[in-house]
Amino acid sequence: QTPHSHSYTTARYPSSGLDKNFCRNPDGDSGVWCYTTDPDTRFELCGVPACGEDCQIGNGSSYRGTVGVTETGRTCQRWDSQTPHSHSYTTARYPSSGLDKNFCRNPDGDSGVWC
Repeated sequence: QTPHSHSYTTARYPSSGLDKNFCRNPDGDSGVWCYTTDPDTRFELCGVPACGEDCQIGNGSSYRGTVGVTETGRTCQRWDSQTPHSHSYTTARYPSSGLDKNFCRNPDGDSGVWC
């Protein structure tokens, strides 16, 4: 623990994700933070933006953002279209899933949003 000794350890805070040197918030501060390697600056808040509309929480079943592109850059097909891929994910079958336009969603409880 150099240059700053501290009591935030995985043994004392096992559910806080204190892995490596990632920013975390084990003490309920105003945001995520980390100890610095600068001997004159003990810790600083990290520049992680607050989660707004366009972020996934948990498996994303409540996500209603406007991302319509896959992780590899492919444009998502509209949910109300059966071209070029036919599917059963319609607003009639999944009325509470927010199947709008071509936005990424998780109507079936998968591990994350998809299209």
